Amino acid sequence: AVEPNTNSIFVKSGQTIIRQGERDCTAYIIESGQVEVFVTDSDGDAVLATLGTGDLIGEQSALFLHPRTASVRAVSDCVLLIVDSEELKRKFDASPASTRAVLKILSARIARINSIAVARKI
Repeated sequence: AVEPNTNSIFVKSGQTIIRQGERDCTAYIIESGQVEVFVTDSDGDAVLATLGTGDLIGEQSALFLHPRTASVRAVSDCVLLIVDSEELKRKFDASPASTRAVLKILSARIARINSIAVARKI
């Protein structure tokens, strides 16, 4: 469970939540609604995934403190639970199962990005 010092935010459909290339160490858990994860290159936007309730977004930057690797925008009105970097790290330190679950998610996302890159000849 997420610690009680977190906050929720409301995001309207169409609003960008995360911007590719920005530096930020905040992750979000989608409490309700749907978002699309996409990258932008010279050919335009490539949607990598559509995520919904219970999914985690922004975890790579929150964990590894590097620029955002993709953008995320709401495709419906959403409520997002804000999870800061330190809280996320504490959760992973305390729970190997959580760490394995996120590694599985990251691995699947990398595979999806690779297939899109091949298709777009990036």
